[in-house]
Amino acid sequence: MLRLFAAILSLLILSACAGGPKADLPINPVGLKAPDAQSQIYADQNFRLSPFDEIQINVFRVKELSGKYKIDPSGHLSMPLIGSVEVVGMNATALAEKLTRLYGRNYLENPDITIQVQKSQGQNLTVEGSVNNPGIYQIDGRTTLIGAIAIARGLDDQTANAKRVVVFRQIDGETYAAAFNLKEVRAGLVPNPHIYGGDIVVVDGSNLRQTYLDLLRTLPLLSLFTRI
Repeated sequence: MLRLFAAILSLLILSACAGGPKADLPINPVGLKAPDAQSQIYADQNFRLSPFDEIQINVFRVKELSGKYKIDPSGHLSMPLIGSVEVVGMNATALAEKLTRLYGRNYLENPDITIQVQKSQGQNLTVEGSVNNPGIYQIDGRTTLIGAIAIARGLDDQTANAKRVVVFRQIDGETYAAAFNLKEVRAGLVPNPHIYGGDIVVVDGSNLRQTYLDLLRTLPLLSLFTRI
């Protein structure tokens, strides 16, 4: 639930800055656009670093530490002076803050460090709500809505509402949300939509209703969305 709150909150903040998404969430929309380019996805706070990702680290006025680095299979970076640093699961901002602390302890005075993701072997897909194993998963390229649910080990039979599955996506710098009836998708009555890295898939269910009610009471921003 905390991961869901953080993910939706960050998306809503982005939506507010860009004017917000449409008020209605059509069921099984046709022609849902692909997400923004990878460079935009990498810059998003929801993007998490994974093994084999390549990043550019810039340390202001310290060329010896600046350059391209690759995360090893165990999720670590090998950094000059400070050695191995665990980075998997962090976003670029969090990693920059971590390196700033580590280098600032013994080696640099007030270091100014920025990080850009250059290349990712996989992309992060978030599946939340009434599934058996919610979480953040790495996918290579794209999958489908049915595939995304399968990655999270299927629906929770006790709580899931398969008629309401919502996908949050960044398109043209704005946050969009679209709802799908998974039962109709599985029956072949409507197309099985593509799901991309960077998407957040949320399955409606009884265990989500109070969470959304709490969010509605906390942030008037959420009135921009049709209640799930």
